[in-house]
Formats: sequence, C-alpha cells, structure tokens
Amino acid sequence: MRACTGGKTDESGNVFGAMFDGMEFAELYAYFREMHKQVTDHDIVAYADEYRGREPEKADLRQFYEVATILSTLHRDVSFEKELQTNRNFAFCL
Repeated sequence: MRACTGGKTDESGNVFGAMFDGMEFAELYAYFREMHKQVTDHDIVAYADEYRGREPEKADLRQFYEVATILSTLHRDVSFEKELQTNRNFAFCL
C-alpha cells in the first residue's frame, strides 16, 4: 500500500495532516476507527426519532426550499436566455 505523504497548508502556515505523513492507509484507518465509534442501525433510528419534526429538521427544510427556489429561478432564467438567444438568431436570419 501507498504511504500517505504531504498535506495542505492553512493560512497560518501550519501543515494540516503533517502528523500523518508516512503512515500507511491501514494505520490511518485504525487510528480514526479508535477516535470514532462505528455507527449502528440503532444509532441511525435514534437520531431520526430525535430529528424528525423538531426545529433542526424544520430549519433544514426551510434552507432546502430556499436553495431549491433559487436554483429553480436560475434554471428558468438560463432557459429563457437560451430561448431568447435562439429567437434573436432566427430573427437575424430572416
């Protein structure tokens, strides 16, 4: 397996991930497995029960619909601009 080398430098000049340089994938996997527990079906169901119908879900849905509305408007405007350009090209040919 390939060793992990290099890292990204943040604005302060610190190298993110420098402590992991040279580690094999299996070592990194084991390291992060120790830090984070495995998510079980029970964990997912418990989170869903806690999330549904509560304020965080409502906020997420509001944000989703705001973004969806913006994207829908952009799509409509781009489609209209393409149609307008096609009509201009057609009118120019007459």
